Amino acid sequence: MQKPFRLFITGKPGCGKTTIIKHLGHHLRLSGYEICGFYTEEIRKEGSRTGFIIKTWDGTEALLAHKDAKSPYTVGKYKVLVENIDSVALPSMNPPSENTLILIDEIGKMECLSQDFCRKILSIMEAPNPLIATVPIRGGKFVERIKSMPGAVILVLDPGNRENLRDELLRRVIEYVRRKGE
Repeated sequence: MQKPFRLFITGKPGCGKTTIIKHLGHHLRLSGYEICGFYTEEIRKEGSRTGFIIKTWDGTEALLAHKDAKSPYTVGKYKVLVENIDSVALPSMNPPSENTLILIDEIGKMECLSQDFCRKILSIMEAPNPLIATVPIRGGKFVERIKSMPGAVILVLDPGNRENLRDELLRRVIEYVRRKGE
C-alpha cells in the first residue's frame, strides 16, 4: 500500500505559503478532487494587518484572531479565538473518505492553542489520507514534533523557488491521487 503524503511547507512569513495552499486547493477542486481543511487570510485595515480569518474549503468562515478581540489567548498582539478553531477548523478536517486530501494553512502557534486541534493533527498523522499543511519555521514543541514524525517531508519555500514548487506540488498531488485510485 502506498504511504500517504505528509508534506509540510515552511518558510519565512510572507514567502507565499498561504498562496500555494490556496492555489493547490483551487486547482484540485476544479479538477474534481476531494479536499477538506482550511486556510487563513489576513484582515487588513488601512494597510495594516489587524487579524486573521479561518476559511474552510466548503465556504465556512470565522474570526481566528484580532487585535481587538476578547480572549485570554494571545499570540503577539493578537487575541486568539480558540472556540472558533474548535467549531470551524476542527470539523473541516474530517475527511469523508480515505482519498480526501487534507489541506491546511496552517498548523501554527495560534491554532495550537487548541488542545483539540493538536489532538486532531496527531490523529490525521495516523490516518490514511494525504496531508499538505503549512507550518512556521519555528513553531514551538508541537510543530517540531509533527515535523519530525516518520514520513513527514519538509519543503522550504522562498521567493526563488515558489513558482516552480507550486506547479511541482500540484503535479505530485494529482499523480499521487491518481495512483492511489488504481
